[in-house]
Amino acid sequence: MANLLSGMINNAAARRATRQNRRLLERELAGFSTPIQRLEIETIMGYYPDEQTQEMREILARQATRLF
Repeated sequence: MANLLSGMINNAAARRATRQNRRLLERELAGFSTPIQRLEIETIMGYYPDEQTQEMREILARQATRLF
C-alpha cells in the first residue's frame, strides 16, 4: 500500500513538473511574435529532427492562430 501511495505521489509530481515546464516553454516561445522572429526560430528548429522540435512546433502553431 505504501508503495502504491508513493508511486501515485511521484506520478502526480512528475505531471505537475511537466505542466510547469510546458507553460514556461509556451511563455518563452510567445516572445517570438513578429514574422521575422518566428522565421528565425523556425529556421533554427529546422536544423533539428522533428522528434526534438515537435512540441515547440505545436506550441508555435497554436500561438500563431491566436495572433492572426
